[in-house]
Amino acid sequence: MTGAKSRQSLESGPDLAQAYLDVAEVMILVLNVDQTVRLINKKGCQVLGYPEEEIVGKNWFESFLPEHVKGQVQEVFAQLVSGEMEPVKYYENTVLTSSGDERLISWHNTLWYDKKGEVLGTMSSGSDVTERRKNEVALQRSEAELRAIVDNAVDGIITIDPSGTIQSFNPAAVEIFGYSSDEVIGKNVKLLMPEPDRSQHDEYISNYQKTRQRKIIGIGREVLGQRKDGSTLPLHLAVSEIRLEDRVMFTALVHDLTGFKRMQEEVLQARNLAAIGEMAASVAHEIKNPLAGISGAIHVLRDNLAADESICGVLDEILLQVERLDNSVRDLLLLSKPWNPEKQICDVRALVEDIVSSAGRQEAFGQVKFLFSGESKPEVALDPVMFEQVLWNLLHNAAQAMPEGGQIECLFGREEDSVIIMVADSGDGIPFSVQDRLFRPFFTTKTQGTGLGLTICKNIIEAHNGSITISSQPGKGTEAVLRLPRS
Repeated sequence: MTGAKSRQSLESGPDLAQAYLDVAEVMILVLNVDQTVRLINKKGCQVLGYPEEEIVGKNWFESFLPEHVKGQVQEVFAQLVSGEMEPVKYYENTVLTSSGDERLISWHNTLWYDKKGEVLGTMSSGSDVTERRKNEVALQRSEAELRAIVDNAVDGIITIDPSGTIQSFNPAAVEIFGYSSDEVIGKNVKLLMPEPDRSQHDEYISNYQKTRQRKIIGIGREVLGQRKDGSTLPLHLAVSEIRLEDRVMFTALVHDLTGFKRMQEEVLQARNLAAIGEMAASVAHEIKNPLAGISGAIHVLRDNLAADESICGVLDEILLQVERLDNSVRDLLLLSKPWNPEKQICDVRALVEDIVSSAGRQEAFGQVKFLFSGESKPEVALDPVMFEQVLWNLLHNAAQAMPEGGQIECLFGREEDSVIIMVADSGDGIPFSVQDRLFRPFFTTKTQGTGLGLTICKNIIEAHNGSITISSQPGKGTEAVLRLPRS
């Protein structure tokens, strides 16, 4: 309903006025103060589906408005003609057609007066916005459905403009990269890439726009992404080019391959372990007995040559190397053996405290401080001998990460149906680049050892239907977390 008060008169030139009104592509409606129709144009008759003579003189509200809006619109009309309300710039309500359908009309209204300034009624122009409103509702519903699909997609969906600036970042992308959408929208997408891709990305977009030569766009390939914390992860990246009228956008579909790679690694590791087991069972026995003989013979030689210190030094070195080789053979035998735990209900905290007490008397743990926290008496069904082997390995790894001394915290807790044992050290941590290989057979970051210790620990814990994970922040220490079923 538009316009300030204007004094309109229909007393002169009625035929000419009607001609103008009939040409209009909007409804023209004049209502008397008594709510009857004084005038309606050709467009109004078409919308309502009645001839003019069946409209003029009728009560507008009783004859042409649906029941559910009649009272509200009548109240607005009454306030307008009484002067209680200024003419409303814009007002929408439905009208009832001859077929019983409802059409939504958007009205612009003003008042009209006689020569004395008395209000005679209202003059209104109305546009039928039924179809437009339906389209708007359909568009809003379509946008909501599309947004729901994007927001609930399991893969990351990222849109960027031709300059590489991120325009949208769905919840799956937030989960994958660790950034909130507010942290990345408006920034260059190379933020999500490690070097050298980060430095080369702008050049790649520029070259594509010049040459249309595709490397990822429309093809897809495996790439490395970089999380907010600086760690990298394997991704499958598929990029599509979208043209929206005069704009070009790129949509990136990002699938996290971490789980798939882990499964690949586990399958490969299982195959390797099977092959190692077959080899170790036969070879280790062939090696172990000769090693025992060599060690015994060297001990005899050393006893007989005790006076010659230079020769004794050489023999001691030989014995040390024989011992290392014997330890390697022992680890191979452990790796190849089937783990069948003889379980019993144990207070796992008391078990750990006993092991730590023994460790505290060893030179390797001389500068290490132990702390205990969490559950006071968590009970687990486990094989105490096997569990002791796992814990010794974790404690030795922690101590070796702190050659100048430090702190090892043993924390105990519960998580649904599991008991959690965490061994955390304050050492230098493990580089991100090798963390995904920690449980791989024969992989080690140490100068000595077979690299089978953690693999054996994993086999033992899994034989107890549990799991072991290791996480580390370089410079901030390492946490090994064991999860075992509650008894």
